[in-house]
Amino acid sequence: HIHYLTDAPEAIASAYTNTMFEHYPRGSFDFRPLNFTKTEEMFNARKYNIRRLMKSFPNRRFISIGDTTNTMSRFPDDLRDFYPQIQCLLVRDVSATERSDWVTPDTRSFFKLDDTEYLFFRTPADL
Repeated sequence: HIHYLTDAPEAIASAYTNTMFEHYPRGSFDFRPLNFTKTEEMFNARKYNIRRLMKSFPNRRFISIGDTTNTMSRFPDDLRDFYPQIQCLLVRDVSATERSDWVTPDTRSFFKLDDTEYLFFRTPADL
């Protein structure tokens, strides 16, 4: 089963999922909630969602897929915090395909990881 966890707000769920499914396999989604009860949840929505996901499915194994538009330093932290549930990281370099996103991603947070724990890719076809 494929489950997507995104920082996109729930309000754009329909448009977001339709676009995703043009390029990636169908699956279930967790969006950025709009009804936070704590300030920390609002500023750290991704962290909150991933913790909830890991606690909901403690016996499942995950491959985390993200892109360079996200907070890159969070991905290695997630792997360290939730290994072996999160077994590896796949990160799409959006600058390779999105001309408007020309910023070079900061990959320093990945240096402490083993080369077998992550992969940067350009397009879904690279996988």
